[in-house]
Amino acid sequence: MISLIEIDHFAEEDMFCMFCGAQVLYQESEPVPCPHVFFIATSEAGYEYVSDLVESIMPKGFPDEDEDEDEDEDEDEDEDDKSLLERIQEVNGIPGESFIVMSGGMAPAMLEVYVGFFSGNT
Repeated sequence: MISLIEIDHFAEEDMFCMFCGAQVLYQESEPVPCPHVFFIATSEAGYEYVSDLVESIMPKGFPDEDEDEDEDEDEDEDEDDKSLLERIQEVNGIPGESFIVMSGGMAPAMLEVYVGFFSGNT
């Protein structure tokens, strides 16, 4: 399971890569992922970025976006109960050391931002 680091500052703050120091999240503009970022997602919109290196092994976005509710409801019931973050944490095959940083916003938005980092070493 990929480690989760919860930081106690607001999602609207800037964020920097812990491997190379590049700024990956900006308060006033779109994310700019460095080579160590394997995904950026939010609790409201799902993925904003997924690296080509891991795109095929990452779970799809929100379960209700990806599946027809009438098909195999019982089979996918346990998977649907998990959040996108929980499903990402269970991914196997991310190269090198990896972890997810979760940053939350203040009320009323309560937005959470998730950024997955990996060392890039295989």
